[in-house]
Amino acid sequence: MIAAAGMSSRMNDFKPLLPLAGTTLIGRVINTLKSAGVSPIVVISGKFAERLKEYLTGFDVICLYNGNYERTDMFYSACIGFEYIQDKAEQFFFLPGDVPLFSKQSLDAMMEQMSISGCDILLPQRCGRQGHPILIKSSVVPAVLSYDGENGLRGVIENYKGPKEAMELPDIGITLDADSPRDYELIKLLADDTVPEDIRRHSALVAQLAVSLGEKLISLGYSLDLHRIELAALLHDISRAQPNHACAGAEHLEKIGHPLLAEIVSQHMKLLPEQEDKISEVTIVYLADKFFIGGEIATLEQRFENKRREFHDKPGALQALEENYQTSLGILRLFENALGFSIVPNELLKKQTV
Repeated sequence: MIAAAGMSSRMNDFKPLLPLAGTTLIGRVINTLKSAGVSPIVVISGKFAERLKEYLTGFDVICLYNGNYERTDMFYSACIGFEYIQDKAEQFFFLPGDVPLFSKQSLDAMMEQMSISGCDILLPQRCGRQGHPILIKSSVVPAVLSYDGENGLRGVIENYKGPKEAMELPDIGITLDADSPRDYELIKLLADDTVPEDIRRHSALVAQLAVSLGEKLISLGYSLDLHRIELAALLHDISRAQPNHACAGAEHLEKIGHPLLAEIVSQHMKLLPEQEDKISEVTIVYLADKFFIGGEIATLEQRFENKRREFHDKPGALQALEENYQTSLGILRLFENALGFSIVPNELLKKQTV
């Protein structure tokens, strides 16, 4: 069930039909649901309902209409859908139509978990952030329809007395919505299917390792933003084909309104002096990147020896490379002293799935 009746006021455009990697936001959502065998798919429309209905012709979905969309919120639209679906499915996914990057693997994992645990409500989360879609048993619908509080579906879930649980998933897409133009631009970058597969794989592995390091450090009391770490790691090579790609990628992120991500990306090749003795989001992504040659795990020595061969006939570049190597060794010692163990990427990656 997809709620797509909002006004899109912060976007200044009709969100469901914004282009995304060869389709649209809502097209991506529907295609992912279908890939997991989810059926039927119900879309609740409001503003530009006829335009959306026309677009969805051929998608084999059911369109419902919230005629009060101008005066109601998403919970009102949800109730329209809940009332419709309650006798047509034993359980269903619910999400707003502007969360397009969740994966089929997440849907499969959630359905399996609900069948094992027997819970009534399953809430996906990534790095502690709740996301979408939510998986709900139809037996919960009466509680939804009778709720008269002020907190919408969140209030229903918080007050629900039956079995419910959160499920941690290795899928940042469940937490990303196109709530504003800057959010939409970020989603487009992450969904860009023109990025070569080797760069996508490398970035995914760096993100996995960076998040694992961040989790270990947070458990020791460090204050770190795992969401920011993962996003920056996934995007650190977005401008890989350009000269000075770290600066080029940072400039692009700054331009679309993400200065904190830009700061991390700008330093993933070479740290500023003030970062060299810190454990931070910047140094976590910097160090995680150094453990890979492309999509393969490597030691720092292997990584830099590979670079030395590449720049063997460029003395200036070699000198800068050696300085960076010494910085990397210093950062590695800093992290291993904080963690109390030697960093072995293979072991840390076992917790995550690409």
